[in-house]
Amino acid sequence: MNIFKWNNNTKSNQTVIPTSNEIQFRKYVLTAPINKILLSIGIPLVIYQIVNQLFKLLDIFMAAQIGSIEVGAVTYLSQLSLIVQAIATGISLAGGIKLSEEYGREDYTKLRETIGGLISLVFFISAFILFLIPLTDTILIIAKTPVDFIKVGRFYFIIQLLTLVFIFFNSIYLSIEGAAGHSMKILIINLSVLVSKAVLTYFFTFILKTGITMIAIAGLISQLIPFIFFIIFFLDKNKAFSLSLRDIKPKSNIIFPLLKLAIPLSSEKFLFAFGKVIINTLMTAFNPLMISAFGISDTITGINAVSYNGFQSAAASCISQSLGANNKKRALSIFYFNILLNVIIGLAMIIPSILFAPQIMEIFVKSNDEFLEFLQSIYYKDLFSTLPLAINSAVLALFYGFGKTKFSLIINSARIYAFRIPVLWLLSNFTSLGNNSIGYMLIISNVSTSILGLFLAHIFILGKQNK
Repeated sequence: MNIFKWNNNTKSNQTVIPTSNEIQFRKYVLTAPINKILLSIGIPLVIYQIVNQLFKLLDIFMAAQIGSIEVGAVTYLSQLSLIVQAIATGISLAGGIKLSEEYGREDYTKLRETIGGLISLVFFISAFILFLIPLTDTILIIAKTPVDFIKVGRFYFIIQLLTLVFIFFNSIYLSIEGAAGHSMKILIINLSVLVSKAVLTYFFTFILKTGITMIAIAGLISQLIPFIFFIIFFLDKNKAFSLSLRDIKPKSNIIFPLLKLAIPLSSEKFLFAFGKVIINTLMTAFNPLMISAFGISDTITGINAVSYNGFQSAAASCISQSLGANNKKRALSIFYFNILLNVIIGLAMIIPSILFAPQIMEIFVKSNDEFLEFLQSIYYKDLFSTLPLAINSAVLALFYGFGKTKFSLIINSARIYAFRIPVLWLLSNFTSLGNNSIGYMLIISNVSTSILGLFLAHIFILGKQNK
């Protein structure tokens, strides 16, 4: 189904003609009941987020079958790659915001130019990533990676960096599909990625009995699926958003507004990921196995947290489109409903997480009582700390939708550098909590972050209402 058609009678300034499907979707987003649009757009994204988190658990489970050191290496090195991935995440989010804004404004020519600008940015970033690969050993040493992790995970990290190049292009493609409301298509594509990754990982780990490097290669191969969709999507002239090479250029009137949004977002994601690396380093003072335990707990409880992210993406997109249509009141109503929806989801998901906690943890512990004790000391507190994130996720969607990404930078920077790292240092050095310090750190940081987010949202909304 074509969402847009381009009039190809002119070569440089094509007239963009929206199809009836595009007009109907825009009207749906701007006029349908808010609960209906958030659920219809958000549910497929939530399903993807949950399945994606489950497959992250699969990586850890597969690594656990190899050994405890391998689990720690996968957890630690994946966190390092997330620092680099933060750049793509920020640009993808910024692109989604701008595309949704132009979509709501019905400026389809500007929409096409924005897509070309996004792709040109990704080319520059991909070149930077490829430059980092020869510097792998230096990066791992600077990051104070434990020697045992470097021994088993060096090539794993190199493959992760190469995979990021494909993830960057794929994230832009999926942000375009998201702006067009194709959340079901996004779900199908991503599920195909996840299933192929699972099959390949199982084959490499259990059939061929290989190490964690092949787990990374499985991820690389699976990312080729959306990349193929990306190529077809842009090069086939019968498809939506078909672009030629001349459309992919960094126009200043497109790039600068994108960077204005993307830099705070990328900085936010970068600083958060970097902060988690610092926390991993601090945890080595307890026991290197604490890194593995924390990684497992974070990924398990992350199923609850990422559920909010699907509705966050849907809400931010709908808020942007409402603002593009000059409907500020509807944009704020979407924010309020998103809070309610997230809180309900959080409460509903925490119950089975508690009931089946012993069975879940046993999956990742291979007859190691010490490791199980470490995991138990974190898991339950980590689980309860996800509840405040329901509110914080909606607050971030509000700021993303309004394009106020500096606020999201403040919130997430405070979460890690004000409420997490200093708290862990204080608890570990001036209390007798020991291993329990990590769990209490998570509760304190997430509660404090949500309070800060609500305060900033309240001030922001009052300012908008008084204008």
